[in-house]
Amino acid sequence: MKLLYTDMLIAGLGPGGFTAALYGAEALLPGKVTIVSNIGSQADTTPEITNWPGVPRMSGQDFQKMINDHFEELIIKYHDYLNVFIPARVVGVELAAKDQYMVNIRHDGKNQYVLTRALLIATGARNRNLKGAEHFVGKGISFCATCDASLYEGRKVWVYGSGNTALENAIMLHKHVSSLTLAFVTDNISGVPDLARRVRSLPGITIMPQTEIVSVLGDANLTGVRFKNLATGKEDVKALNGLFVNIGMDVNTDPFKDIIETNRYGEIISRGRGRTSLPGVFVAGDAGSGSKKQLIIAAGKGADAATAAIEYLTSIGPFTPCADCDQAYLSPQILSMLEGDKKEKIYSATDVSDDEFFEEVLTHKGYTILDVRKNGCPDCEVAEQFFGAAKEEHGEIKFSSIELDRNSLAVEWVRNNENIQHVPTFILLFDGKEVARRVDMEQPWKVIEELIALTEE
Repeated sequence: MKLLYTDMLIAGLGPGGFTAALYGAEALLPGKVTIVSNIGSQADTTPEITNWPGVPRMSGQDFQKMINDHFEELIIKYHDYLNVFIPARVVGVELAAKDQYMVNIRHDGKNQYVLTRALLIATGARNRNLKGAEHFVGKGISFCATCDASLYEGRKVWVYGSGNTALENAIMLHKHVSSLTLAFVTDNISGVPDLARRVRSLPGITIMPQTEIVSVLGDANLTGVRFKNLATGKEDVKALNGLFVNIGMDVNTDPFKDIIETNRYGEIISRGRGRTSLPGVFVAGDAGSGSKKQLIIAAGKGADAATAAIEYLTSIGPFTPCADCDQAYLSPQILSMLEGDKKEKIYSATDVSDDEFFEEVLTHKGYTILDVRKNGCPDCEVAEQFFGAAKEEHGEIKFSSIELDRNSLAVEWVRNNENIQHVPTFILLFDGKEVARRVDMEQPWKVIEELIALTEE
C-alpha cells in the first residue's frame, strides 16, 4: 500500500474523537481527514447516562449505537473528504519534516504509513488494575458489570472503588450476586450524590470505607482478597468469587510519549483548545490533561481541538499533494457503505450452534481458537473484528465463537469445565482440550496474536 497523505489524522473515536471527526469532515479539507480507531469507547460499558443534553436517560450501549449510526451517516455524506481505518490503532509517530508527522497505523494485520499535517489524539483511557493482579483478569477480576454481571449469579462479589463507575457496577451486580460489598480507600463515596444514594439504599449491601486491598488471593482463579482497615491498621482476609476493580483509568498515550510532553499520569498536557507541546498536534478527551473526565466534556474538547486544528492548517498554507501518496484510498468499510449496505461489517466471527460445538469444535483434530462472548457486550463487538480478521488470515486454525445468550448447552459446558468469568475470553484448544486462554480487552489483537503464535511453536 502506498504512503497516504492527509491534512488531519484523528486517533480515536470516542465522544472526543467523533466530535472532532464531525467538525473535520464538515471543513471539507482538500487533503482529507483520516480516522484511525477501534470500535467503541468507555461509554459502551456505562449502565446509565443521565447528563447528555436532550436525552434524559440512556444506556452506554444506546449512546454508542447513536454515535455509530451518526458516524455511518457522516462517512457516507463526506466520503470524498475522509479516509477511515476501522479497526486499527496507532503504533508509532515521528516528526517527518516541517509541519508534517509520519504516523504508523496497524490495520488489517498490516502497517499503513500516513503523512499528516495535523494530528489530533483522542485515544481515551483504559481500566486500571491492581498491581500484581493481571493474572486474575477474566479469572475473578472484572471491570464491567454490563458485560460480566450475569457470570457471577449467586456469588460473593466485591466492588473496589467509589467513583461513578464503581457505583453503577454495584447497582447492576446487586441484581445477580448473593453477597455484595463496596470497598474504597477514602472516607466517603466520591461519586455523584444521586448514585451514592441509590447504592446506600440497596438491600443487604455492605459498604466499607477506609479499606485498602493489599493483595489478591488464589492460584488459577481468584479466591479472595487480603485487605487493610486504614483507620485501625488491622489486616484481614475475605473469601470472594469476584472482584470488580474500578480505581481509575490509565491513558492510552504510549505511542505518542516519545515525541510529546506528558504529565506524571501519562496524560498529554493540553495548553488550551487542545494544543500540545508540538505544533500541529492536538489532544481531546481523556487522553489529555484535566481533572474532569466526562462524556460531554470530552465532546466539547473534541470540537475545540478540531476547530483549532483547522485554523492551524489554514495558517500554514494550502494542501500540496505528493507524487508518492495515494489520496484516493477508501477502506473496505467505506466501500461497502457506499454500495448501500451500511450495516455490513468487514469481518464477522463464526458462530456455532450447541450441536456444532459438541460435534465439531470439541472433536476437532488440531488447533481451535474459541471466542466466548455475549450479545450486546461492547468489548465483544470490538474483539469480533480482530477475531474475524485472524480467521481470514489463518485458515489452518479453526476459529469458532459461542454466545452466552444463545448457546446455553455450550456455555454450560464452558462454565463447568473452563470457569469463564469474563467476556470475551479466548481459549486455545488442541484436539478439544484447553492449551491456553487470554483475556485483555485493551489489546484484543495482541491476545489473539499470542494464541496464534502458540500454534506455531
